[in-house]
Amino acid sequence: MDALSGILQSFHATGSLLALFQSSGDWGIDFSPSGVSKEHHIVPFQYVVSGQCYLLTEDAPRLLQSDDLVVLPGHAAHSLVSSPESVCQTIYELFEEQGSPIWVPGTTLNRPLLFENFKNPGSKVQILSGVFNLSRPTTMQLLDQLPAVVHIQASEHYLNPQMKAMLEFVLREINSPLPGYAVVAARMVDVLFVQILRLIMQIYPVKAGWLRGVADPRIGLVLAAIHQAPHRQWTVEELGRVGYLSRTSFVNRFSELVGVSPIRYLTDWRMHIAAEALAREGKRISEIAKEVGYPVSQSFTRAFRQAMGQSPQEYRRQAVQKGMGS
Repeated sequence: MDALSGILQSFHATGSLLALFQSSGDWGIDFSPSGVSKEHHIVPFQYVVSGQCYLLTEDAPRLLQSDDLVVLPGHAAHSLVSSPESVCQTIYELFEEQGSPIWVPGTTLNRPLLFENFKNPGSKVQILSGVFNLSRPTTMQLLDQLPAVVHIQASEHYLNPQMKAMLEFVLREINSPLPGYAVVAARMVDVLFVQILRLIMQIYPVKAGWLRGVADPRIGLVLAAIHQAPHRQWTVEELGRVGYLSRTSFVNRFSELVGVSPIRYLTDWRMHIAAEALAREGKRISEIAKEVGYPVSQSFTRAFRQAMGQSPQEYRRQAVQKGMGS
């Protein structure tokens, strides 16, 4: 298994929302979040199927043209409009006006949402709008490394054939949904998320972190080894050998790319895995401790408290109350 695949096994789009907007003339939709918990880590995306529109954020307006894709990892407040001066209707008002079901983070609707408004004369636009819902605790480690706004421009030929084929498949499923749509939509969004991550790694300079490290052929091997065997009692020398590097070269290269030392990264990753397991219940804390490399529960409790600011018992209780393991 390659390094990126090994790491991405921990990241899944646990729920999704897919909608197709078709409009003409003067229009505007405000997609700003409302009533969404931070634990859900919502990542919206907008794909211009045909026509053009403007993306409004805190920055200057961006012109989006046919086949442009925008992803907002920070779930920044944003709007899509026919022109920067257009008046916006909130997405929630649009849902209510058309009698559409309200989407709950962490779930997938049983059918896609279709919105049409051709009342106003003028140019037509068709937009595929969706949401990645990444609800696991490890998600923050990923989202912190991504740009606030990712704009993949068709004019730069960044949208490769695989991505185009995936988006076309999504569109066909929305236009002609069949029984089992909710399951198919969830799988499609999961694959689409991985495809977008691949593109981001190719065209955007990412901050120091595992996403930057995994792109390095040697450090990528080390990260994959850590993720595949977090329980192993790794030493710096052993990890260096995995990456075919001397101890000093390995530590310097790893720290420069990933932003922390190898042992610090190993500890952090173990704590992230432990946090997921604690949120899901079903296992004793002593079992979880052994799975992440701590044969002695007391050592695990100390490490977890230092990393997460609370004991494993306290974390499990709060996670269950918030439904983070669902």
